[in-house]
Amino acid sequence: MPQKLFYQFDPNEQDEFISACERHGYVYEDFDVVANDALLNGAGEHQREISVARFDRIRMYLGSEGPIGWLREFETDLARGSFSQM
Repeated sequence: MPQKLFYQFDPNEQDEFISACERHGYVYEDFDVVANDALLNGAGEHQREISVARFDRIRMYLGSEGPIGWLREFETDLARGSFSQM
């Protein structure tokens, strides 16, 4: 399962992530972001799982819809306070 660190993501995806953090008052460097790509059923279909961690909070997102889907979910979690420190 190939793994990509945040700095290896597409530059547009990185920019969107950083912008989402800034809109909600977070510093993007406080997050650990890793993507794991997997081949499904040997049929050439790929699935991407993105892990986002901040302190002791970890959320997983599926990137099957590309960066738009998981980033939308991430921003919703930011708005809900899912990554707030207690």
